Amino acid sequence: MPRKKSNEAHSSQSLRRVCDHINGLLATPRRVADEMEAAGIESLSIDYQSSLGTAMKALSLWSHGCEGALTSELARRGAFKAAVPDSERRANRGGR
Repeated sequence: MPRKKSNEAHSSQSLRRVCDHINGLLATPRRVADEMEAAGIESLSIDYQSSLGTAMKALSLWSHGCEGALTSELARRGAFKAAVPDSERRANRGGR
């Protein structure tokens, strides 16, 4: 099933809150990994693996969306002006 493209306005503060929330969600698996190493546990069978895959794909898409939004806004503001070679610049000024 294709993903529905959606968008929402974000401030830098709201992006930071989202990142903080994601980091908070990752605290438990980090702690479990630490405890596994400390206890000498080599592996665990963890449920909801397909959910993890879905979440990682969705976060990857969203991450690319963040970068694309920033690039589009910077382009709209003229941040990516093409460099003009000196020879063209001189020609446009009448050869000076």
